[in-house]
Amino acid sequence: MRDTQQLLIACHFGAVSKNEINQFIDSLVKGDEEYDPMIFDAYSPDVEIARRKLELFIRKSLPGFEIKSDEGVFACRRELKHQIERLGRNECSQEEFCEFFKRHENELVFNLNIPIEFFGDLYNACDCSDENWNFLPSEYLEEESMRVLAFINHAEHGAPS
Repeated sequence: MRDTQQLLIACHFGAVSKNEINQFIDSLVKGDEEYDPMIFDAYSPDVEIARRKLELFIRKSLPGFEIKSDEGVFACRRELKHQIERLGRNECSQEEFCEFFKRHENELVFNLNIPIEFFGDLYNACDCSDENWNFLPSEYLEEESMRVLAFINHAEHGAPS
C-alpha cells in the first residue's frame, strides 16, 4: 500500500488508478482523523481530473513536502519499486511499464536529480519496445527490472524514511 507521499508521487506521474483514488478517499473518510471536505472533489468520474484533485488535496495536507526534496526522491524510488512489483505480479504489461518509465525517466533523472545509475539498464531494456517490437515478453526487461528492484531494496536500508 502506498503512503501519502508516494500516492502524491503516483498522482504526479499519472500512475494511480480511479479505484486506488476511491479506496484512499474511502479509507480517509472512514478513519478517525479530521479531513478537508475538498477530498470529495477527487471522486470525479474522469480519472485525470480525479488525479489532479487528489494531488492538490495531498499537497495541501502535506505542507512543506516537495517532490524535489530528499523525501520526494525517496517517495519516487518507492513508486518505481511499486511499478516494478506490479510488473512482476503481471498487474501491468511490459508495454505499460515501459510507457510509465519512458514518460517519467527525464523528470526523475533531470528534474529530481536521481542518478541515472539508479535505473540500471531499464532505459535500454525498454528500448526493445520501439516500433519494431511486438510486445512479446522481453526476458531482458524482466531480468533488469528485478535487478533494479533488488538495488532499490538495498538502497532503502540506508535511505531516509
